[in-house]
Amino acid sequence: MANYENAIQQLYVAYYNRPGDPAGLAFWHGVVEAQGGDTSAVCAAFASSAEYIANYGGKDNRTVVNTVYRNLFGRDGEPAGLDYWAKALDARLITVDGVVTAIAGGARNDDLVAYANKVKFATSFTSALDLHPEKAAYNGSEALAYAKQLTSAVTTDASLATATAGLDASTAAFVAASKAPIVFTLSANADAGVAFKGGGGNDTFNATAATFSAGDSIHGGGGVNTLFVIDNGSALATTAPAGASVTNVQHITMSTKGGVGNAAAYDMSGFAGLQVVDISAAGAVNVKVADAVDLVVGTSAGAVTTSGGRSVSVTGNTGAANLSGNLLASVNLANTSQAATIDNATIDHLLSLGLTNVGNGATVTDATAKTINLQVNAAQGGAGSHINLAAAKATALNIDNATAFQLTTTALAADDKLATMTLRGAGSFSADVSGIASLNTFDASQSSGANTVSATSTAGLVLKGGSGVDKVSMAGFLAGNAVVELGAGNDRYEFTRTALSGARVDGGAGVDTIVANDAALFGVTSNVVYSNFETLDFSSGKGVYDLDRAGSVTTLHSHARLRDVVEFTNGRANSTIEFASLDTNLDLSGKATEQHTIGATVKFTLKDASGANDKLTISMTANDAQADGRTNGLVQGNIIETSGIETITLHSSANKLEPDNPATGTNEARTAADYVNGFSYLYAQGSKTILVTGDASMRLLTAISDTLTNFDASASTGNVNFDGVTRKAGVPDTALNYIGSQGMDYFQSTKSGVVFQGNDGKDTVLLYRYEQVKDIIKFTDASDSQLVWASQGKAQVNGWDTIYDFQVGVDKIDLSALHLAAGTNRDGFATIKLASNTDHILQSTLKDGVGVFNDNGTMRSIAFAMYGVDDGWMLVDVNGDGDYTSGTDMIFSMYGNTAIPVMSDFIF
Repeated sequence: MANYENAIQQLYVAYYNRPGDPAGLAFWHGVVEAQGGDTSAVCAAFASSAEYIANYGGKDNRTVVNTVYRNLFGRDGEPAGLDYWAKALDARLITVDGVVTAIAGGARNDDLVAYANKVKFATSFTSALDLHPEKAAYNGSEALAYAKQLTSAVTTDASLATATAGLDASTAAFVAASKAPIVFTLSANADAGVAFKGGGGNDTFNATAATFSAGDSIHGGGGVNTLFVIDNGSALATTAPAGASVTNVQHITMSTKGGVGNAAAYDMSGFAGLQVVDISAAGAVNVKVADAVDLVVGTSAGAVTTSGGRSVSVTGNTGAANLSGNLLASVNLANTSQAATIDNATIDHLLSLGLTNVGNGATVTDATAKTINLQVNAAQGGAGSHINLAAAKATALNIDNATAFQLTTTALAADDKLATMTLRGAGSFSADVSGIASLNTFDASQSSGANTVSATSTAGLVLKGGSGVDKVSMAGFLAGNAVVELGAGNDRYEFTRTALSGARVDGGAGVDTIVANDAALFGVTSNVVYSNFETLDFSSGKGVYDLDRAGSVTTLHSHARLRDVVEFTNGRANSTIEFASLDTNLDLSGKATEQHTIGATVKFTLKDASGANDKLTISMTANDAQADGRTNGLVQGNIIETSGIETITLHSSANKLEPDNPATGTNEARTAADYVNGFSYLYAQGSKTILVTGDASMRLLTAISDTLTNFDASASTGNVNFDGVTRKAGVPDTALNYIGSQGMDYFQSTKSGVVFQGNDGKDTVLLYRYEQVKDIIKFTDASDSQLVWASQGKAQVNGWDTIYDFQVGVDKIDLSALHLAAGTNRDGFATIKLASNTDHILQSTLKDGVGVFNDNGTMRSIAFAMYGVDDGWMLVDVNGDGDYTSGTDMIFSMYGNTAIPVMSDFIF
């Protein structure tokens, strides 16, 4: 078989100025051999290759020719030769590969020697690349450049001798210069020497637990190199291979279905240049690394023990983590509920601690850290962390929180060294720091999360909230030089002891709530402690609350039964008193009750009652969380006293409603109107108007006021029950203007009289008949009171109003808004006798309603369907057709009339 190696090396030198790489040389040898020794295909391929274009592309032909001279002979071409060949190329009389062949073929004397020596060196160099890393290194621009540098140095016999003598050093330097990544596969034998030394690139060493074995000596060379050790069993649950040496391998990745190490550590501390160790295991891990290493351990079972490392990350361990090191300054724990102990030999060091889904109040201990920077990360699915931090020497704890984080502080309280705690980030945070007597600063001003903190006051305490929702509970007496600033957000401040003089609590921006279940908590200090609060929560409260001392609040809220009378002084106009039931309501003994009982009188007086349009809202909200078929969670009270407030709004609403229980076969679902909130007595001296709003029903037994003239429930979609207004003896009686709700109204008039407009709904009004007090019933639309007959497939719609105790000749029925026909229509009314007072008898008597308003040949606008002596149904011909039209004409019933009504009792 012919050997064409020399001819191919000549082409490598001529075109590329370098030796052929082993793989390329073998490939082209096969091509030339197949062509019977013809190298023209090689020449053509070289002349169009990427390497050739990189060398010659963009150059003029004279430069190209000169490069050929330098590649072949190590010198510049003579001017005449350069001109000749450049012009031939310009004229396209010859190709570059033809120029190379011609110039090489014309070599004489020193040129011939130089060319021959370069080819000899190329042959020797390629032959010297006999090991895997040497062959694999011959790739990439750095390797090619180094090979060209070696080839360019050879011209004379002396230079050839020098280059040949230094081949071992040259090949080693060549491998080191190459940036080509080299992949090594370890064997079961002792792998060592040049065959297992990497180059200048990022190399990879692949091993199993069996092939990373005793006597291995691995050198990564330059670059950033990685050793992979894969164990499909549990063979790594032992110590490191005896005598194994690893140098300049920056990363070690170990994966096993068992553990790593055993009672003794898997010791990698002597591996020079090691930077990162990443372990994925299914059992206990015990490893040792140098202090400069970043160690990552993931396991699905067992404990984790580490020695060394500047940072250690542990995830998934089901046993305790014990992490020690001289310079261990960064620890990350994830997906575990096990205790972790950090033992850094450097006293008063700074610890960076990361948590991701660490729960169950796991104790994390670092007995020597002075400052701890804690990063709480969000896990997939949003899971947070909960730990008990033990840091005997720590004086500062800085928390950057991205998720829900609960901190148990029993260990910190026992150590009693922590002085400063800062909090930032958007995650929610909760902790009881009241037991840490040394803590004098809690700063959450850079936090935007929802934070809940229980604290106790120390001398000089500074507590700052952030822009989120902060909830602060203060135990003990707030020191006179203490400052609490809740910041932005809708914050909440609770306290159980009086603040000492000089203390300051600022609610900041947002709608902030201050909680005090005893008015005495606001004290009598000379300075005002509380400012910038909008809501006072007085649940379970008692006593006289001076609202000047409560931060000028305008909303007063209670959701628990009061212990005694509550009085608010120095109230602001446009304030709101809120009563809301909870899912579970309690009495004073702590027993569950169905309803929320306010439990005591509530009084409210303004700081300045001189305004002409002061307003107060009394809000009642029912929450029914009991699926028992009943309306639970109603707000029920007895007495509310106000004075000097022109307009009072009673707002009744229902939040949670009783749902249907599909298992019963009946529909238990409730509507908001099924829930009736209210109280018995409203003392409203100075008030002119009561407004009723909301979707739930409202009950008020009576309003006691000498000035009240308007009761307007038109904005309420619930039902309203009101027994009228009571005035003091001797006060002139002024009729109350009553405007009904969109639901059903039940109203009882008093001797003050009423102008009653029921509006929508089936209303009932009891007029005052003990004295001749003029009451007026006012209808503004036919829909105010109607009865729609039952028809095929449709039930009867009962929406008529009922009037009790009408005094004929005294009381009035105002129909003027209906614009009924005038003339004889208003001179009398038709009468109809009924056998019974039921609506069904009424329908059967009236039949189709034809001629109902025909009074012996005279059409009337009113007909009286009588039963008994004086009672009956009053029908109104709204459309004026003389017939009763169900759903169009109006109807209402009258009981207890003093006589049969006459036409003068109507206002047209």
